Amino acid sequence: VEVQVQPSAGQVAPVKWAGVYRALKPFLRPFGDSGEGRLDFYHRSLSKAVRRKYFGADEDEDEDSADSRYRYRWWHYKQANFFHVSENIDRRVEEYPHHLVQLGAQGRLADCLTEWSMFDKLYHPELSAQLLL
Repeated sequence: VEVQVQPSAGQVAPVKWAGVYRALKPFLRPFGDSGEGRLDFYHRSLSKAVRRKYFGADEDEDEDSADSRYRYRWWHYKQANFFHVSENIDRRVEEYPHHLVQLGAQGRLADCLTEWSMFDKLYHPELSAQLLL
């Protein structure tokens, strides 16, 4: 079952994001080498608690319950829709295919990987030559 794209993924208003970021800043650190736009938690226990809250099960809920699976898919769906319209090609290349795979959205994944901007960014002469063998 593939999830269809909604018209707009939207973004958090800068004023709202500033308040959230200010409150969480002591618990966050830049993610990855560039540190641009991506954040992670300083402490693994906090990261696990957030994942359990928003992706996993409650303490008394089976991790493989229908509600847990729904929440997991819902977040991947929101992220896929966001990156579908993202103009930041580096983040789009990195994130969009992952969320489509998690959703099992093979049609959308095929469309994504055959878009020229994605294909051009993913192509690497040395590595991609292996595909021709």
